[in-house]
Amino acid sequence: MNLPEKLMPIVSEFNKYRYTLIDGGRGGGKTQAIARLILYLADIYKMRVVCGREVQNTIEESVYTVFRDLIFESKLDFKVLKTRIDANKTGTQIMFKGFREQGAVSIKGLEGVDILWIDESQSIKKNTLDIIIPTIRKEDAKVFFTMNRWLKNDPVYKEFIGRDDCLHIHINYDENKYCTDALKHEAEVCRTNNPDDYGHIWLGQPMEEADNYLFSEVKCDACRSIDFLGCGYHEVVMGVDVARYGGDKCQALILQRRGPMKYHVKHREAWGKKSLMESTGRIIDLQSRFKPDTTVIDGDGMGAGIVDRMGELQNKVIEFRAGKSDKQIRPDNFENMRTECYYDLEELVAQERIEINDDALIDSLLSIMYTHKSNGIRMLLTKEQMRSKGFKSPDEADALMMALYGFRFVDKKIEQEENFRTPFAKNNRQSGNLFHIAGYK
Repeated sequence: MNLPEKLMPIVSEFNKYRYTLIDGGRGGGKTQAIARLILYLADIYKMRVVCGREVQNTIEESVYTVFRDLIFESKLDFKVLKTRIDANKTGTQIMFKGFREQGAVSIKGLEGVDILWIDESQSIKKNTLDIIIPTIRKEDAKVFFTMNRWLKNDPVYKEFIGRDDCLHIHINYDENKYCTDALKHEAEVCRTNNPDDYGHIWLGQPMEEADNYLFSEVKCDACRSIDFLGCGYHEVVMGVDVARYGGDKCQALILQRRGPMKYHVKHREAWGKKSLMESTGRIIDLQSRFKPDTTVIDGDGMGAGIVDRMGELQNKVIEFRAGKSDKQIRPDNFENMRTECYYDLEELVAQERIEINDDALIDSLLSIMYTHKSNGIRMLLTKEQMRSKGFKSPDEADALMMALYGFRFVDKKIEQEENFRTPFAKNNRQSGNLFHIAGYK
């Protein structure tokens, strides 16, 4: 199976432990090792295998591609279907699922499982863990966790480290003889240029900047069950984040006002691998379906082409420039427009004034991190900085942030027409202060 020597106990001590937790940095061979072990066993025994993660919107977000590549490269006797993999000789089924469905933890398909493998286990929430683990009832069932820790108290790590029934192995790229020279070179470049990132990305050390996350998990979870009833507000804004990298997806989010300072995430959808013209058509279709009062589009990078095309079509949209900094965005406090707008959004979440029943969106919000310049000005980590630290690009969160930003323009138009006034808005205008939450001036 070509396993690193340090990972051999997953075979030699397979029957000794119910749980196996493998953590460490990039290039350690964690994912490859478990995938190879499962394929080896599936070719001999008839089993029921589930590979899960907290949220799985598409099959590409799972370890499906790892299995598929191994099967094709080694010409193994498996049938690769669209959503599962079957062993031709034994009838073993390997299935892939996200544990979160429509805001609740789903255990569907976990009964009778022989092997459960949770990759990217650092993303698993405690309440998810508390539900799925007791569901694995077979006496000889095995549960594998593979992860690169984010925090010192990641729920999976905190729960299983030190247990007598859990095999724990920490492995890094320099302990994996199958790690490629190209990957080793990347590690050494990171060690030289970004020693702090090197510790997390390549040595599997938990992030020390845990107190620098902008959004609270407790507050985000509280926003799942908010219900704003009996309101007379209907304004809608669409925010669109345009994919910049090959693996990313465009994100469109519809945000509806449900009160003077209350909002509801009405709809979100994603698409990838589309030309700019196809994405433009997708946005126009969304406009016809949801009829937003305005549309805000990420104007940095690839999004600039869509903004230009919208202009040619006489479709008025607002171009959002994340790095913009001017006198209207409180320059004494924030580095740029993106930072200020995210702090507006954080206030809404902290005060439970926005309903968000979307797991991928909440996960994206929880990845947002901030820092301070030496003069005290607050600034967020850029998408590029987040990706360099091993985080997924927060495209879902950016779409929500931009939608909230769009309400500034909706409110300004309403004020000009004198059809919408609130005492709070008037007081803020009279004092000359910016209204952080709804975007009033």
